[in-house]
Amino acid sequence: MKLPPDRWPRDPEFLYRAATMLYHCMADQPEIMSRRRTYHGYEPPGCSAYEANRFGEDVAKVSDLLFKHWIELHDDWSKSADYVFDDGYQLLFFLQILWANQTVLLRGHADANWIVTTSLTRAEEEFGPERLAQKREAAARFIHELEAWEPLIAQYPKGLRTEHREAVCQHYGFPTHYLDVTFSYDAAFYFAEHSVRDGSPEYGALYAVPMHKIQRIALPLTLPPVVMRPGLQKGKFVPAHDSPMIETIERYKFVYRHRLYSQAAGISDVRVIGSPSLSDYYFPRSDPIEAITKKYRD
Repeated sequence: MKLPPDRWPRDPEFLYRAATMLYHCMADQPEIMSRRRTYHGYEPPGCSAYEANRFGEDVAKVSDLLFKHWIELHDDWSKSADYVFDDGYQLLFFLQILWANQTVLLRGHADANWIVTTSLTRAEEEFGPERLAQKREAAARFIHELEAWEPLIAQYPKGLRTEHREAVCQHYGFPTHYLDVTFSYDAAFYFAEHSVRDGSPEYGALYAVPMHKIQRIALPLTLPPVVMRPGLQKGKFVPAHDSPMIETIERYKFVYRHRLYSQAAGISDVRVIGSPSLSDYYFPRSDPIEAITKKYRD
């Protein structure tokens, strides 16, 4: 059956969603493990045999389908240093098994041509020193008001630590030397997709960096639940004012072709572009810190 022009083939999304549940059954499969071992350069941690055995015999048929697709995809990818995945979900499927049972920090770029750089560096280039100083002053006023907010006082009775001030500023749109990253594949994909319209730009990128590579340079910073949005986005923050962090992240770049995803909303089958159905979750309108931020950021 030929798909109508406004429909996208959901096979790659199915493979990704299935792999999220079945990676215990897949990642230790000998042919997959040998490829993972070659890529990582070390013995990747094995998966839980107990969890794998919780699936019935019928699921083995699904696992076999995933084995076949993942191995073919890996072997195509390994032939070219400039490989472009045909679909964002295809890339997520690939990464889910490549990094099975390992902690990775992820970052999504809507345009694969964007380089990894901090918001402070971008602001220096775009605005110049005088305008940048104004933005940093606005950030200081924002933090001053935020530290008088009672829920934050309960979490930080002595005030925000310097690195936490910077992380909050970074998340709420002020220039800093931190980078936003996430533990969530879906969140990283959302940030690579949600602003794309009508196939422009053509290519996006996801960065998937093993935690042990990041920890050699700096520990990722976590904000407490009172700062709600980063928790919803499974967000972390890493300092990137020197080149080793940026160089490390750039080594784990994967490029894919944007698609226009049609999604069903409830029972009405409303067409949407990207992943805006997640916007109200990742950016809740009830966020009180955003209300404070607007006075200073805008």
